Amino acid sequence: ERGIIHYPQKRIIGLYVNEVAYELLEDIENEWLRKHKPKHANSFVEMYQLRNQARIIAEEVVLHDVVNCFH
Repeated sequence: ERGIIHYPQKRIIGLYVNEVAYELLEDIENEWLRKHKPKHANSFVEMYQLRNQARIIAEEVVLHDVVNCFH
């Protein structure tokens, strides 16, 4: 049964990939937000929009770099 990954090993790999993905997601979001400051610091709506944009970009990068790499 070479080449077959059993359930416990798949679970461990899945947990690792998940952890790496969330760490990368957070790092990318924070870096993007550092570079893209709101024009109005007290604007909830503007900050909300920036955070959503950062999340979308980070999710695309993580999906491409991490998830597809392990799939």
